[in-house]
Amino acid sequence: MDDKWATIGTSNLDGSSLSGAEEFTQITNPDLHLNMEINAVILDTEEVKTGNVKNFREELWSEHLGLNKMEKNSGGWLEIWREIALKNVELLKKDKPLMQGHILPYTPAKKSADKIKSLGINNTHLMPVD
Repeated sequence: MDDKWATIGTSNLDGSSLSGAEEFTQITNPDLHLNMEINAVILDTEEVKTGNVKNFREELWSEHLGLNKMEKNSGGWLEIWREIALKNVELLKKDKPLMQGHILPYTPAKKSADKIKSLGINNTHLMPVD
């Protein structure tokens, strides 16, 4: 967001990653422990200004948003993310579903089918994968 700090890794901001360590049910109670994740941090400081964090963000966001070029509108980045996520919900409700980029609105549902259902998408053409 500030183009000075970035993190990349296995953490996901979704219902599964934030709710429980389901892959470790043999050794722990998934309701009491969050998923285990690993991340790397990238810094672009005033002393060493490389532009790598900004380039990384722009490439990643362009891919996720389905945009060729990152152009901030007057409403800001959050508005762009929300607009595209909501647009994708409507696109997935059509007979021939497709999406712009790879984002949907957040939902705390754990399974893909439940996430799609919670967004009001009842399209039989979709095959959710978990």
